[in-house]
Amino acid sequence: MLVDGAWWLADADYDLVLPMSLDEAGARLPEVTAAYASVLRGYGRDNVATTAARIAATFTADGNRIGAGRPSAELSTLHRAGEALAYQLVWWLPIAGLLPWLASRRWRRSTG
Repeated sequence: MLVDGAWWLADADYDLVLPMSLDEAGARLPEVTAAYASVLRGYGRDNVATTAARIAATFTADGNRIGAGRPSAELSTLHRAGEALAYQLVWWLPIAGLLPWLASRRWRRSTG
């Protein structure tokens, strides 16, 4: 987020705000690691140093990626087809599951 002309990083998952840009965070990993370690200790987490280092590593150039604006453009054709099929099945499977009940004599008797 931009605050008074300077970039700040906000991590809602850990309730942490870092007064630096993404590039600065990548260059200042010890400070970022210390900030996350402090937060993780407050949550009573185990392996605080290791977990904080892993989180901080996401701020390096190798650890993060800024998308092209259309996340679906980064997915393979097969993945997109699978997502479309899954979306359709979410609607059709429950209906198909109700068909035997709808066709049963018990249902016909109760309606009429």
